[in-house]
Amino acid sequence: NKQKIIFRQRNEAPGVYIKKLNKGIYYGFDGHYQGVDYKHYPLHWKNGDEIGEKFCFYKNEKLIKSSEIENSYSTNNVCYRVVQMSNGDYLFSYSNKIFILNSTTGKIIKEKKFPGARILSLLEDVKKGIWIGVYKKGLYYFPDGDMDKQPYHYLDSKSIGSVVQDREGGMWLTTLEKGVFYIQNYLVSNYFAAADLNCDKIQHFGLDLNQNIWANLDNGNVAVINHGQVSKINLNIIPDVINYIPHILMLNDGKMCVSGHLGCFVLNQQYKVEKKMSTVEGKSFGASCCLQTKKENAILLGVYHSLVKLKNNELTRYTFSDRIFSMDEDQGGQIWLACMNGLWKFKDEKFTYFGDQWPELKTRINDLKISEGNVIWMATKNEGLLIKHNNKILKINEANGLLSNVCSTVFLENEKSAWLSTNKGLSHIVIKSFSPLLFTTYNYSTHNGLLSNETSEVIVKNDSVYVLSNEGISVFNKTLLRANAVPPPVYISKLHINDSLVGVKDTFYLSYNQNNIVLNYIGLTYKDVENTLYKYRLKGLDTTWKCTKYTTANFTTLPYGNYTFEVYARNNDGYWSTAPARISFCIAPPFWHTWWFRILSLTALLSGIFLIIRYRIRVVEKRETEKTDLYKKAAENEKEKSELFQKAIDMELKFLSGQMNPHFTFNAMNSIQNFILDNNPLKANKYLTKYSRLIRLVLENNMQSTVPLSKEIEMLRLYAEMESMRFARKVDFDLSIAADLKDVDCKVPPMIIQPYIENSFWHGLRYKEEGEARISMHFSLESGSVKCVVEDNGVGREKAKAFTSKEKSHRSVGIFITEQRLKHLHTFSDKLVKTEIIDLVDAGGIACGTRAVLYLPVLEDKI
Repeated sequence: NKQKIIFRQRNEAPGVYIKKLNKGIYYGFDGHYQGVDYKHYPLHWKNGDEIGEKFCFYKNEKLIKSSEIENSYSTNNVCYRVVQMSNGDYLFSYSNKIFILNSTTGKIIKEKKFPGARILSLLEDVKKGIWIGVYKKGLYYFPDGDMDKQPYHYLDSKSIGSVVQDREGGMWLTTLEKGVFYIQNYLVSNYFAAADLNCDKIQHFGLDLNQNIWANLDNGNVAVINHGQVSKINLNIIPDVINYIPHILMLNDGKMCVSGHLGCFVLNQQYKVEKKMSTVEGKSFGASCCLQTKKENAILLGVYHSLVKLKNNELTRYTFSDRIFSMDEDQGGQIWLACMNGLWKFKDEKFTYFGDQWPELKTRINDLKISEGNVIWMATKNEGLLIKHNNKILKINEANGLLSNVCSTVFLENEKSAWLSTNKGLSHIVIKSFSPLLFTTYNYSTHNGLLSNETSEVIVKNDSVYVLSNEGISVFNKTLLRANAVPPPVYISKLHINDSLVGVKDTFYLSYNQNNIVLNYIGLTYKDVENTLYKYRLKGLDTTWKCTKYTTANFTTLPYGNYTFEVYARNNDGYWSTAPARISFCIAPPFWHTWWFRILSLTALLSGIFLIIRYRIRVVEKRETEKTDLYKKAAENEKEKSELFQKAIDMELKFLSGQMNPHFTFNAMNSIQNFILDNNPLKANKYLTKYSRLIRLVLENNMQSTVPLSKEIEMLRLYAEMESMRFARKVDFDLSIAADLKDVDCKVPPMIIQPYIENSFWHGLRYKEEGEARISMHFSLESGSVKCVVEDNGVGREKAKAFTSKEKSHRSVGIFITEQRLKHLHTFSDKLVKTEIIDLVDAGGIACGTRAVLYLPVLEDKI
């Protein structure tokens, strides 16, 4: 709002202090004073004689409304403040008075006086509460704007010059003595143990029959809080209890039961000792807790390893093995005990332990309360809140919303609403369903305005919540204290580029070497600054968000490109900024990554490649010409070499084949000689006839490198007959040809199979003493080669070697020649060429013959 001074003449007296409101309407004071210099003292009148005051409304410098104001304050140091309220009326202060003026009539509709005070500041907050700053009297707050009710009072003895409310609801105060103050949550009233209650620690607090809060102080006094007013009662008159009153129980008849480490005292309503209990059964005791039962109307005292009952002025002690911290009575009159080792029940003068039935109940229980339906609520030391409901143990802990698992006390607001004090603050649990367990948790801590997170007890009185902590007592209205739902705005506060601080703007255009960027950002929230969370990303580098509590983001050696930095802030209650703080960077590429440099480089590269290719083509053409000439000469030489090589192979095959003839002739001559020596000319003649025929076939076949298979078979049959004639015993010779081979004109090398038949006669059958002697030969076509199998039922190769070594030498010559011939055949044939010798054995593993398998290359022509 715009303020200015207007000088008017009224009965020869200059004018008024005026503040512009809206639509051309002004307010101000009009009056009759003498000797007043308004130019120098526009906010108050000084050294003048009072004539009269009016609160006036002007429009276009014409008076439209006015109200008479009684001046009951000294004309010296008079202050005026005016604010327009949300309903349109005006809140106006004049010296030590507050007025509310109707905006339509201009009449005063409310007036309140602050005796002995001078009002310095006014404010109506967003919830229509009224704040009044007073000189040397602190700050007064009327939560709903009703100045007839008792206000909250802050910063007593301070002069509050101005009051401002921020967007999160926090209050900022300027003082004339101690600078600026910030009220994080003005809905919480705090009673400091040291400052307000003059004690070091508050032991315990509770409600009396009149719903007043009683707080046991460590100095032996009791503080009573009623409607924000604190009064004290000195209980030091009680003997032996000075400076230690851990527990006070308000009895149903208005009396008070005070328990301590030296015993228990019953006080009447005048706080006089009516009964002292310090010994039972001849032993002294100290009580840690007490309970007045409903069924028996007795007082139960929790004593170390025992329970003491006071009934009809008689004390009875019940000893058991645990230490009691708290107790409560269910609807059936049973007493449930919260103990060091878990949960106990006291009934019919007997104790029952429940830790064995439910292992969860073996933990230390600091406090318990029983609601309707005998539901037991237990505040534990390490397991959070345990609820015994219908023989089931339900657990609420940090994992499902509780502030801490270390709990001190539990207060039941109703059967489904419990308040839990913990070492990390206050938790409010609202049960929606026990089966299944459904609930909502509301948590309160120092960021909500509590004095401390080390809370020890809690009491709910109507809508007011009283929280006891190690610093004092905090009070708040549960219906007004809500989560901080104001999204915090977030700003980029600083920017460093290559370690140089630059001014923040929306977009930066940088060179390629300006690529080290450090950003500082801040979220404007004052409720719980240390728990403000941020998330940021650099679009163009990464699409994922990074969460942190730090307010700095560092990016080094960024490659060239376009980037946008975005950051959000989240307040302590989980509300994120509605819009991010954003800043863009365009990092130019280095010259070697620019389009013109790439075009020049590509042109130069292509030109160089063209020249190199052209040169290489010429070199290759020249080299190819030289190679062509060399290839022609080499081809001619290769052709000559190939022809010579083929001739050499043919000659070598003919030579090896020729080697077979002398070998065979030698064997045949030996056979004829044996017939003659045996005086068997008939067999010799017959043998000689077959031999001449065989010689003729061999000579004919020797003229060629390959012969028809039919001629080779005929030659082999004659040979077998000749060998049978000179053999000592009858030999059955069986020769067969596969059907697929009969229709094919095959050519094979001559005399290549004969050595294997010879081995069968003279090595396999020669030493066979019993049974039939047999040689079989079978021809077939396989994989484009002639497969020849020669098999005998002789003694086998190993046994034959044992008889003589002469045949071994003889066999080696024939077999060696045959293997050499096959080796040379393989060099110019792509067909299967190989030999295989197999030793045959019977079922008993005894040698029963030999099998030779030959694969010979052939030429095939259909007949």
